[in-house]
Amino acid sequence: MLGPVLLKSCRAGPRSSKKVLNERRTSIRFARTNASAPRVNYSTEVERRSRPSRLWPIACGLAVPAAAYVLYSKASDSANENQSERPQTSQGQSEPDEPNGRAVQTADPRAVQRDLDHAETDGPKENQALAEPAEDSEGNTQTTAIEDDSKKRPPSTALRSRSASSDSEDAQLDNESDNLLLRSPDASNEGSASQADMDSSPDADVPNIREVPYVIVGCGAAGFNAMKEILYNEPDAQILIISDESRAPYERLPLSKELWWQPNPEKARRLEYINWKNQESRIEYHPEKYYEESKNIQLLKNTAVTDLNASGHVITLEDGSMIRYKKCLLAVGASPNELNVPYPKDSPSVTTFRDASDFLNLYEVVANPETKHLTIVGGGWLGTELASSIAMIGRYNLGNQQLEVAQVVRDSGVLSKYLPSYFSEYLTRRLENSGVNVLTNVEVRSIEATSSSSPKLRVRLSDSRVLETDHVVVAIGVSPRTQLAKQAYLELDDKNKGIVVNSELAARSDLYVAGDAASYFDPVLGRRRVEHYDHAEISGKLAGHNMVGNCRTYLYQPMFWGSIGDAGFETVGKIDSKLQTVSVWQKGPDSSPGDNVNSWVPLQSDTATALSQSSTEYFDQNEYKRGVIYYIEDSKVVGVFMYNVHGKIEQARRAVVFPREFDDLDRVKTQIYLGRETEQEEQI
Repeated sequence: MLGPVLLKSCRAGPRSSKKVLNERRTSIRFARTNASAPRVNYSTEVERRSRPSRLWPIACGLAVPAAAYVLYSKASDSANENQSERPQTSQGQSEPDEPNGRAVQTADPRAVQRDLDHAETDGPKENQALAEPAEDSEGNTQTTAIEDDSKKRPPSTALRSRSASSDSEDAQLDNESDNLLLRSPDASNEGSASQADMDSSPDADVPNIREVPYVIVGCGAAGFNAMKEILYNEPDAQILIISDESRAPYERLPLSKELWWQPNPEKARRLEYINWKNQESRIEYHPEKYYEESKNIQLLKNTAVTDLNASGHVITLEDGSMIRYKKCLLAVGASPNELNVPYPKDSPSVTTFRDASDFLNLYEVVANPETKHLTIVGGGWLGTELASSIAMIGRYNLGNQQLEVAQVVRDSGVLSKYLPSYFSEYLTRRLENSGVNVLTNVEVRSIEATSSSSPKLRVRLSDSRVLETDHVVVAIGVSPRTQLAKQAYLELDDKNKGIVVNSELAARSDLYVAGDAASYFDPVLGRRRVEHYDHAEISGKLAGHNMVGNCRTYLYQPMFWGSIGDAGFETVGKIDSKLQTVSVWQKGPDSSPGDNVNSWVPLQSDTATALSQSSTEYFDQNEYKRGVIYYIEDSKVVGVFMYNVHGKIEQARRAVVFPREFDDLDRVKTQIYLGRETEQEEQI
C-alpha cells in the first residue's frame, strides 16, 4: 500500500523530522519556562525560515505526484459530516472503501507530516504492535493500536495519542511554522503579516521590548574600540553601551603605572597623568558629556546584564527590561581573583585591585600619613608593578616616605611564571634595593583584624611569620567573566578559561566576544586567551569591523609592555618560564650597544649551562642593562621578552609570526638586530 511505503521511506530519510521538530519545540518551551525572564517565545523569523520544510517527505525519491500523496485516516464520528471523495491512485484506479466506515482521503501535506511526526514520536517501531490508552476530545479513554506495516494503517487521528495539553501546545507550535514555511507562494499580499504571525511573534508577550542595532556589553578598551570602528563604517549607526561601572569608558593601564608617577597628587586624583609622549592625558577616552550629547551612542552606567538569549538576539537587564539587538559584542573583561583563605574581603582595609575606584581608594591609603605598612599579595605583572610604582615613586610624590611596602610572593621570585629563574631573581633583588620587602616562597594562610576597634590587619604566612599591616592589596590575577556566556549556553574553553570564538571573533551568529574574555585561535600559537591592553584594543576593532557586515579574521600578534621603576619591557608571543629560553645581554656595564651583534653575550638559561665561564661571572657581578630573552618551543621562537630595548617590537613580532627552526640555538640571537638605538628610540 502507498501509505505504509511512504511512511517507511520517510523514516529512512537523511534526517528524522522528529528530531528537527523536537529540537525546535524544546528550545521554545525552555524559553517560555525560563524563571528569570517573562514568558517569551524568543524564536526569530530567520530561525523559523531556516528550519526544514514539512513538505520534505514529498521529495524523498518517490515518483508520485503531490495530488496522489495519500494516507489512511479515520472518518469523522459525527453523523452530519460528509464523507470525502475517493482519491485516485497513481495507476488511475479507485481504492475501495475500507471496512468499518473508513475511507481513503487526500491528506493536506501539513497534516500528513504532523501525523508522521507524532507517529514517530509516540508510535512503535516498525513491525511491532502497541496498544496504549488515550483520551478523545470528550475525555473518554480509548485504546489505539498500531499494526504491522503489511496490514492496514490505523486511523491517522489515532496516532495523536498525547495528552490534551501537549496536543494544544504542539498545534500552536505547528501553526507558527505553517504560517511562515507553508504560506502560499501566490498570496495576494505576501509582505503583510497575518494575525497568526502576530500572535506567534517573539515579542507578543513583551510589549515594551526595545530594539537596538548594536549593543556593546562592557566599557573597557575592547568595547570602546569596537564602538569607534562601527561608527567609522556606519556614521549613523545606533549603539548602546552597557557598563556596570559608574564611569564612562576608560583605559586601565595607567592605574598601576602613570597615575602613580604623576608628581601632582591633585591631578592624579582627577585621574590625569603624563603619557609616554610627555603629554597631559586622562584615563577616560571621552568625557561623559560626549555620550550625553551624541545622537548615535547611548551609555548605560551602573547597569548589569543578567541574561542573554543568543538565539533570540535578546538581552535582559537587571531591572527586567529587555533589548533585542541586531549585533552584540561581549567585551565583559575579567574579574580579580580572590584569596582562597579566610580574610575580610569586605573590609575597607582590603583592596582587590582592578578598576579606577580601586586606584582612588588605594591612592588615599598611601597618601594617609598614618599608613605605615602596606602588604601586596601577588608576584605577577600587576602585583610587581604596583609594588614598584608605590615604593619607588608613589610614596615620595605623596609625602609618605616612611611607608613600608611588603610583597608576598609564592614562588622564588617575582614574575617567575613568565621569566627564567635567573632574571626573576635579578628583578627581585632590584625591587628589594628600591625599598620593597619581597617575601618569597611563602603563601598567605589567613588575614584577620587585630581588634574590633582597629583597622589594622594581621597577615599569617605559611612559614609562621605574621605581618602587622595597615592595608592589604590582593593582586593574584584575574578570571574572565563567563557567567553570562554560561547562561546563554556558549562554548567555554576549559583550558584557557574563556569564551570560545572563531577566527572572526564570533561566538554565535551576530554575537561577538573581544578582549580578556575571548578564547581565540592563534594560527601560530594555537588557541589562547590574552589579558593585555593591545589585544583588547585590536580585537575590539576587528569585532566592530565584522559587526557591520565585514568578514575579517584575527591574525594579529598582540604585545604587552610594562615597567619596573625606570626599566621598561615589551613582550610578544608566548611568555612562559616553562619553555626553554635563550638570552642575549649587553657585554659591559658601562658600554653602549654597538652595531655588531657579537658585542652581546648569549646565555642559554635554565639549563644549568652557560656559553662561557666569563659570561656567568659577568652576570653574577653586574646588572642586566639591556637585552632580549627568546622563548623556544620545538626549535622555534614562540615568544620574545625585551628589557630596555625599544623600537624593536615589529622585529620581535616577525620572529614569532614567521618562525624558523634552529638546529643551533646560538643562531637565535640574530633574530632581532640589537644595534645602536636611533635618536627617536632613545627618546622613547
